[in-house]
Amino acid sequence: MSRNPQSPASPSQSSSPLLFPAIPAPLAAAFGVSLPLRCRRYGQQLEDLEIDFQQPLRPQLETELLTACTRDAQGHSLDPEFFWRWGVSDRTAGLLSLVALELGPTLALTVTCPSCQQVMEVAIALDALHQLQSETAQDVATVSLPQQDLQVRRPTGRDQLTWLTQAAQGDPPDLQTMLHSLLVVQPSEESLPNSLPEDLTPVLPALNQALDDLDPLVNFSLAVTCPHCGQPSQPDIDLGAWALRVLQRVQQRLIETVHRLACRYHWTEVEILALPEWRRDRYLALIDREVLA
Repeated sequence: MSRNPQSPASPSQSSSPLLFPAIPAPLAAAFGVSLPLRCRRYGQQLEDLEIDFQQPLRPQLETELLTACTRDAQGHSLDPEFFWRWGVSDRTAGLLSLVALELGPTLALTVTCPSCQQVMEVAIALDALHQLQSETAQDVATVSLPQQDLQVRRPTGRDQLTWLTQAAQGDPPDLQTMLHSLLVVQPSEESLPNSLPEDLTPVLPALNQALDDLDPLVNFSLAVTCPHCGQPSQPDIDLGAWALRVLQRVQQRLIETVHRLACRYHWTEVEILALPEWRRDRYLALIDREVLA
């Protein structure tokens, strides 16, 4: 089931504080993490240039970004495995928090109207997405099959990486294998010899519903009214992919800044990034002034 909060096709403002997604206390305790988490703005430090946005496995990119920009309440860096254990929606919410540090707490996205094919801008408040996540997401869901009920847990980044790695190696897992990996308790052969039917087609709607309820920011859609033709629509939005595109543009802007300052002043990357952003901007303004003179 897709999530579709109402939104006008125009920006709105939100004064709510920027928050990271709520992380389960047991998970934080298992990694010795002090809550709440804090995130810094991406595109400010040398390690931000080392993240490769062209790498083929998206979960790996997401984990590198979250690890680089997140600290716990004590200011400590965090084990990447901590982020691999996050649910997929939590990881998306974390990326959106990084984007909000760049764009503000109201996220402006563009979508195409399916009726008139015109592009429109929609606005989503970050705190509304976090509220949606906290209100609807659960740790496990029950899927009703013809012979029994099964409990499945929410997929994590580690699950995504495993499935995508297998697919990249030419051995993509089938739906039954993926579902088996999400079972809370793997059934024994004695008690449940045929735990899953070979044909999952009859239960796919229930399965999709359960998994969507566990991760409300994954199959996300937004109910909007097109300002061009007046037709309502519900476009699907890959929030995680959108966040990665925004952050990639931030990195590209930083690379261009380093290039211009290095060419003009012959500074190293380390020297340039040691400067506060406002001073880099001043130097860039001076370079632009010389070009125009």
